[in-house]
Amino acid sequence: PPRSTLFPYTTLFRSMTYAKRLLGLANHAKRAVPGVTGNTPEWVQRTKTARNDLAHQLEHGFIGEDNADEWIALLLSMQWLLKGTLLLKTGISADELGALFGGNHAYQLFLTQARTWVPAVYSHP
Repeated sequence: PPRSTLFPYTTLFRSMTYAKRLLGLANHAKRAVPGVTGNTPEWVQRTKTARNDLAHQLEHGFIGEDNADEWIALLLSMQWLLKGTLLLKTGISADELGALFGGNHAYQLFLTQARTWVPAVYSHP
């Protein structure tokens, strides 16, 4: 297609920040994967910070004892979030997925660990 046809879409894509894309994913999957982002605005901020730290500190090392637990929890949350998002694309309803994740031992273990590792995001309601 001619560049003029694609221009509005590429402009829209460039105008979406990483934080907005994270928030969009979180909102899209919140019923399908209940609790995966905990306190979502805090999760978005911490995920964005972790991504920036990773991108800018590779030569000096980016993970240490002070942030290892948090970054592991954020990584795992992203894996669960993306699994839920992909499963939604198969046509399974968000409510059905939510029930399945709610009974999934591995997912429940993640939530329990995340509450310990990142209480600012995953404090128990």
